[in-house]
Formats: sequence, C-alpha cells, structure tokens
Amino acid sequence: MATTTYIDPTWTGAANGTLSEPYTNISQATIAADGAYLFKRGTTHNGSVSFDNKNGTADHTPVMIADYGDSAAPRPIIIGGAANAGAIYFTNSRVVVVRNMD
Repeated sequence: MATTTYIDPTWTGAANGTLSEPYTNISQATIAADGAYLFKRGTTHNGSVSFDNKNGTADHTPVMIADYGDSAAPRPIIIGGAANAGAIYFTNSRVVVVRNMD
C-alpha cells in the first residue's frame, strides 16, 4: 500500500510526515517504492532528493513527487545541495511521476 508523506520546511511543531504534522525536510522520510512525497506550495526546500532503486508497483502505482496546499501559491521549489547540483536524482528507478515542482 502506498504511503503519502508531506513536507513543509516552515513547519515548527512535532513532525511525523502527515498532513497535520509534516516533516520539515525530505531527509526525515523513509523513501519507499510507490510512495507519494508532497511538498507544500509556496515553500523552498534546500538539499537534493535521491531515489535509488525505487519503482512504482506492478499495478502502475507510481512513485510520486508533487505539491500540496493552496493552488494559488507558487509551486514548491527544490534547490540542490551544492552549486550546480541537481535537485532530484533517480537511479535505477521507474514508474516515477514528478508534477507541479520548480
């Protein structure tokens, strides 16, 4: 069963990756195959995200990287960890969807 993890770098309370208590950084999450990783709109996330050997399931449930929150807010931004570094890396991964991210 796919899990949904919420990330909001502006969050200051307890964090467990849920909508009501989102993680402040993707590094707090356990990256799993067929998971959904949703970044809050209007926020900027610093650091790279790596998906190594993470595949969607055989029934075509993808690994999803997307946005959540106020649709009027700007799309979330992920800034790679080092100068000229990428923001999201995929190695030997398939059935992956990235949407509404900058």
